[in-house]
Amino acid sequence: MIKRPLGVTVVCWILIIVAVLSVVGSIFILVNPDKIAAIQAQSDLSRSLLHFYLAFSIINPVINFIVAVFMLHKSNWARHVYLIFNAIVYISALIVGPNKLTMIIVIIIFLVFLYFLYNRPATEYFTGVKIESLSDEDIQ
Repeated sequence: MIKRPLGVTVVCWILIIVAVLSVVGSIFILVNPDKIAAIQAQSDLSRSLLHFYLAFSIINPVINFIVAVFMLHKSNWARHVYLIFNAIVYISALIVGPNKLTMIIVIIIFLVFLYFLYNRPATEYFTGVKIESLSDEDIQ
C-alpha cells in the first residue's frame, strides 16, 4: 500500500478549508441586497451576469470541496477533474475578470497545487503503481 504524500494531504485540506469559507462568504453576500448592489456598482456586470457570477462563487468551491475529499480517498479521477475544471475557471476569469493581478497569483498557486498532485509520489499514490526510476543503462 502506497502512503498518501504529505503534499496531497496539505493541498486537499487547503482546498476543503477555502471551499467552506468561500461558500459561507458567498451566502452572506447573496442574502445581503446592499452588498449585491455595491458589487454591481463597482463592476460592469449586468444584474443577471452578476447573479450568475455569485451562483458560480458557490458552485466552484463546492466542486473543489468534493474533489478534495475524493482525492483524500485516493480517487485518481478527482485530481483530473480538479485540473480541468479549475483551468477553465481560472483562464476564463483571467480573460474576463477585472482583477488580472489577483488571477495571476491564483494561477501560480494553482500550478503549485498541480505540482503536488501530479509529481511522482502523488501519481504512485493515485494510481497504485510504483514508478521505477530510469537508470543510465535503461536510457542507452
